[in-house]
Amino acid sequence: MRSHLLLARNDLKVFNVSSSDEVGGRWNGHDIIEPLKEFGVDAKIGSFWSKTSKSENSIELFPGRKTRLLAEATMAIESLTGRQSTYQSWSSKIFDLPEFQEADVVHLQVIHDHLMTVENMAKIFEVKPAVWTWHDLWPLTGHCTQPVNCARWDLGCGSCPSLDSSLPVYWDRTEREKSRKETLFSKTPMNIHITTDWMRGRIESKVSSWNVRVFQFPFGIDTQVFRPRPDLNARSILGIDKDAFVLSARSTDDKGKGFKELVQAIEQVRKTGRNILLLCIQKQGLVSKYSQEVESIELPWTNDSKNLALFYEASDLFAMPSSAESFGMMALEAMSSGVPVITVGNTATSEVAALPELEVDINDLVSQLANRITWAIDNKSQLRELGVRARVRAESNFSLAKYLGKLKSMYEQVISD
Repeated sequence: MRSHLLLARNDLKVFNVSSSDEVGGRWNGHDIIEPLKEFGVDAKIGSFWSKTSKSENSIELFPGRKTRLLAEATMAIESLTGRQSTYQSWSSKIFDLPEFQEADVVHLQVIHDHLMTVENMAKIFEVKPAVWTWHDLWPLTGHCTQPVNCARWDLGCGSCPSLDSSLPVYWDRTEREKSRKETLFSKTPMNIHITTDWMRGRIESKVSSWNVRVFQFPFGIDTQVFRPRPDLNARSILGIDKDAFVLSARSTDDKGKGFKELVQAIEQVRKTGRNILLLCIQKQGLVSKYSQEVESIELPWTNDSKNLALFYEASDLFAMPSSAESFGMMALEAMSSGVPVITVGNTATSEVAALPELEVDINDLVSQLANRITWAIDNKSQLRELGVRARVRAESNFSLAKYLGKLKSMYEQVISD
């Protein structure tokens, strides 16, 4: 008790700013608020679009029905005009918040989904020690979050081939928007946090002339929460036959995530006479949209780690055939739970998983997914060995303690400057 009182007097104060708190809590700062106390860090989070946590350490940014209605109207205007992070006049109020003013460090998380203007993003670095975790590549693009295999991105955007991708716009201002952000951010002294070599490779040449310092270290995971849990009797709870081969995945209609192709691959595998159950979580009703032949159980999304642990424990294999990740938190959760992961080669997620035996080529996705799934069904003992290897990697490379220690060290360096 006494040690906690001492920490309370000497804690380093951190204020996370993001669009949500519990949604994405394992990487936006919410879920590590309590563990950070043991490292002498007193953290809070302010969220705008989705505050669901009842914790006193989570506050609502810019509350009030009028602000919300204005924000929704602004979102529609920005989508129509292609001018992102432009009209959020209310975002200047962040500088008056007690949590902001009292913080030793402001940690920016997901702030680009119509939450504040780019001018206020830059101003934060001028008035406070601050760091921005880049969860995607939006700060460097004309509108999207992940320019997957997009030649226009390297040419400065413009004539965008994917206006309907993440953060869609209807008017192509992408060349001007990319230039606008680059002009502002390049002359702002910034601290950036990234989590993978893949991300460093994507940004390094583009920020080399900026006044920026890049910190790189991966997210961590509580390997006691996400661990092999045969005691859960997960299959019985979910109504799954104990002898079934279960492939799990995140169900989303985001084109870059590869769920449609995964369903098509499972359909191919079933035609060979192999039985397989698809256990998916997030958006319900997608499996039947893509195939009438695939047997599935579709679960709604949950922020409860215990429910997610049930999801992974029921799985033989987890598939994350996404080419649009900057890290791959669900892949890490599966690994920590002792479940091997299918990933797309040469992506951030394949870097995290480090299981080349289960990598697939984005240019032949359906066929290669079917091939890896077939191999997994036919080689269950080798598959279990890969699961053990995945668990060991999660414990040794992505422990929560290691992550929190590096976070604190980063905060101290940001303050010292």
